[in-house]
Amino acid sequence: LGLRRREAQRVLNVAAAMARRRQYPGEAYDMAAPGQGAQPPVYAGAPASPYQPQQQQPQGYGQAQPQGYPQGQGYQAQQPQYPQAHMGPAQGQAGAQYPPNQPAHSTPPGGASYPPQQQQQQQQQQPQGGGYPPQQLQSGPYPSQPQPQQQQQQPFKNPLADAPFRPNEHVQSGKGQSSVPAAGYPAYGMAPMNAPPPVTPQANAPPSTQQVLQQTPPSAQPPQQQQQQQQQQQQQQPTGQGGCPPQGAAPATAPPPAAGAQARGPGQRRVYAELSGGGGEAAGGMAPPSAPSQQHIPMMSVPAGEYAHTGPSSPASSSPYASPAHSYAAPAASPYGQAPAGGYGGAAPVEWSPSEEAQCPDTFMRTTMSTFPMSDKLLLQTGLPLGAIIEPMAVPDEKIPVVNFPQSGIVRCRKCRAYINPFARFIESGKRWRCNLCAYTNEVPSDYYCMVGNDGKRYDVNERKELCTGCVEIIAPAEYMVRPPQPSVYFFVIDVTYTAVTTGMLSATVSAIRRTLDRLAEDERTKVGFIAYDEHVHFFNLRANLSAPQMLVVPDISVYASSAFVPLKDDLLVNFAESRDVVESLLEKLPHMYAQTKVVESALGSAMSAATAVVKPVGGKILLCAATLPSVGVGQLRVRQTAVTAENETEHLRLANQWYKTLALEQSRVQVSTDVFLFAPKHLDAASLGVLPRITGGELFYYNLAGKDNTQGGRKFEEDLASCIRRETGFEAVMRVRCTKGIKVRDHFGNFFVRTNDLLALPNVDRDKSVAVHLEINDPKELNLLRQRGDSHITLQAALLYTTSSGQRRIRSMTKCVPLSNVLADIYQAVNLDTCMNLFARIALEKAISSTLGDARQAIMNKCVDILSKYQRSFSQKHAQQLICPNTLNAFPMLTLALIKSTAFRQGSEISLDERTAVMHTIRSGPAAVSRRLIYPDMYALGALSEGAGRKNEAGAVVLPDAMELASERIDRRGVFLIDNGIELLMWVGKSAHPDLLRALFNISSLEEVDAHNTQLQLVPYDNEYSQRVNAVVDTIRARYPNYRQLYVFKEGDRGEQYFFSFFVHDRMRGNYSYPEFLRELQRTVLAKAWK
Repeated sequence: LGLRRREAQRVLNVAAAMARRRQYPGEAYDMAAPGQGAQPPVYAGAPASPYQPQQQQPQGYGQAQPQGYPQGQGYQAQQPQYPQAHMGPAQGQAGAQYPPNQPAHSTPPGGASYPPQQQQQQQQQQPQGGGYPPQQLQSGPYPSQPQPQQQQQQPFKNPLADAPFRPNEHVQSGKGQSSVPAAGYPAYGMAPMNAPPPVTPQANAPPSTQQVLQQTPPSAQPPQQQQQQQQQQQQQQPTGQGGCPPQGAAPATAPPPAAGAQARGPGQRRVYAELSGGGGEAAGGMAPPSAPSQQHIPMMSVPAGEYAHTGPSSPASSSPYASPAHSYAAPAASPYGQAPAGGYGGAAPVEWSPSEEAQCPDTFMRTTMSTFPMSDKLLLQTGLPLGAIIEPMAVPDEKIPVVNFPQSGIVRCRKCRAYINPFARFIESGKRWRCNLCAYTNEVPSDYYCMVGNDGKRYDVNERKELCTGCVEIIAPAEYMVRPPQPSVYFFVIDVTYTAVTTGMLSATVSAIRRTLDRLAEDERTKVGFIAYDEHVHFFNLRANLSAPQMLVVPDISVYASSAFVPLKDDLLVNFAESRDVVESLLEKLPHMYAQTKVVESALGSAMSAATAVVKPVGGKILLCAATLPSVGVGQLRVRQTAVTAENETEHLRLANQWYKTLALEQSRVQVSTDVFLFAPKHLDAASLGVLPRITGGELFYYNLAGKDNTQGGRKFEEDLASCIRRETGFEAVMRVRCTKGIKVRDHFGNFFVRTNDLLALPNVDRDKSVAVHLEINDPKELNLLRQRGDSHITLQAALLYTTSSGQRRIRSMTKCVPLSNVLADIYQAVNLDTCMNLFARIALEKAISSTLGDARQAIMNKCVDILSKYQRSFSQKHAQQLICPNTLNAFPMLTLALIKSTAFRQGSEISLDERTAVMHTIRSGPAAVSRRLIYPDMYALGALSEGAGRKNEAGAVVLPDAMELASERIDRRGVFLIDNGIELLMWVGKSAHPDLLRALFNISSLEEVDAHNTQLQLVPYDNEYSQRVNAVVDTIRARYPNYRQLYVFKEGDRGEQYFFSFFVHDRMRGNYSYPEFLRELQRTVLAKAWK
């Protein structure tokens, strides 16, 4: 009887499938499971119901590239979003995108496109070259009527793209070089030059790739109609166990499968990859039902804004770094809704889930994925990195609670020494607590005891901040002190050579120190000292009872070869509150004392040796200001800038004199940190001098004056020096990162010295420092024991012991609990691409120093190929010739190319050694907000702001313009563009900019009024609305960072504009691939590795 029933059901299924084939010719469907039926597909961009007629639009008009498929709620996938155009009328209008270098035209409401005749009429009303509609001309500084066009605008071309194309090593695979042609690639968003002519579709045939992109966006439909269509689809769609659709049923909004292919599994996306000259749709197959939401890797250009809305994150920014937010509340991160009782793949049910409010904020600690794999094999199957980025002294959004434990002392685990945290379990009526890192059971001190409720929580959990907050400050008792807490110490070592005086470094140093005197006076224990140096070392006696400072000169610097000579034991480092008058007198006289100097030799090494000897008994911070290469005395360095080739470039990035490493180790031992400021008109060997901040927990500042105004560089230097004094600093600090048993720290990255295997020595730590940890699963059995105890979570805890500027010893405990999963799809959906790229960059930096820059670029490329090929192998049909990736990794290829083209890794002799070294230091230890824009900067169009840009929204925040892709096709000679690269702001003004625009922003009528130094191009607020809006945008961007960001303005044709266009990662320049070329080579390499 059962066989007859199954046979009858099979016959019914076949009949139903044949009926659907007649209704939808040209499509292929999977045979559904017994008792279930496959649903007809719904095309991306089409109406939600497949039975509603689709409106065809004219070929080539109103095309909008699909922005991606964000992860939907449960199994229902969201409709694709459409990007906004880069400038002009596209901002704020749905479904509008204008091809680059084409005249812009207005778009009717709802995202529909005008017919060709109406478009021609619209174009006749606009100035040629594409840009500014009459509505915006009336609200901006432009006249209401367009001016007559003198000549036709020529498409803008990147000035760096003229070099011959030579494929380099990071895109080579196999035995031969890439076969990608050097020319003939289409512009972004346009069809390939050699693409075949479009084919007229047959009646009732599924739309082609171009037709899918031309469909009216779902946002143009009324909300009620969309809701009704979704309800109809949910009623028609059969459900399987656990609320998931059966295998073979297509998602409601999935694009159609190609003819002859099987329907894709749940949550997957059909991929269209039209290569140059291919013209057809790549074939694909069916993936396992556990595949996460996927996104195709486009073969043509995808604007940067399209990467912003992939994954479950909110579209708050147009940066490609917009990655999914961490979510720890749900025990299972499956993209297909709530897991069934038995879980997927035999996963055990989770009985305990941590509270999201108890997590350490991402401001202090962020992980590479919000769900960790259960085993090392699962991690190896993904190829993804396991790690975290920690910023222990970051500026918090809310005040960190301070905890003072009772007399029994700080509650810590007796075995692993972890601090009590919100994720520890209290057992035996609260008499014991189980450590969530090592599972050791500890006694609860009697003065810390409290009853436990039925839910396992203490009754005083809300009163104990360490039990309900993931980041707390613990007041350290006396046993955590080797000596009394040190005071704040700032010792200045100032270059007074001829170069330092003529470049303005000396006057800027004095001005910055004088601005921070009130900050130094806030603490009565603060101590200061000064040393000046040229070919000799100059000490200053600052005793409080002196009427003026006394200078002591050591002419024979050879004494520092054997020992650090100091002429006075006292009065070189004085209490600032007692000797303030003497210090102010010294700062007033210092620029005049060396105004007529002609000395060009520098005894920097001798001065640093003497400064270390002065500060050694107390500890503190040394601020070194240098403008000349050390040439005499200890620590001499030679010029290494000349004759730099690909073979010796990495050698020039390494330490040239071991004396600096010896000095740095001695400074770290005595709790002394060094910040280095290089005011560089010439080569200063930042690779050697940078060892001092790298080992001592300091920071390297570099000011490249080539092609820039010296006064602007001096302003940035002055602001940075003042910030180093004003910011909150932790002294004599040590840090340790602990993990749940079964996971261990593999490597540390940052500016510190590792005393033991896991103890990091940071003599100084502040808000601008970060530490990266690379983790590995060393014992999967321990993680399985967690599941048996009903706890499928691991814990990361970072503890920082430091001394505040007020002299109080504290412990900052930061704890984060991360869920575990043995489902591969959950791991991919939990990826934080921002943190992954930060960790990739730090690993590649170590590779570049230990090997070569070419090997580092190759390692970055290999990692991208490895991750995408493993995903291809896991979630694609065997030997499928389409490239797929999850939504969370949609921007991964672009960011890989951007990292390879960044200043730290880009090949080319136009990058100075000092500039490359400075960027490497920033990536190694800088905050995440800075490093991610160093990899892929943000670019904004300021020549035609949208209606809301530059104005405050309802929340009182200034609205920024939409970020644009870094491609020369986006540049308009009539506009003004701004780049934020994380370190500085760069503004470019086109030579065809309208006089009203120049008058509103710079108070000039033409660029011919600007001198060679761009003195007239200073962005200051003027008494007009447009100037105030642009200045509001710039100020808001500066507010992202705690330190000041200098604005450099270039006009078209300047020598310095090449620096502006060096950040255009979409373009091909100086032997590097363009983004479309890179994608084609990446697809070939990934598929070859996946199916070899």
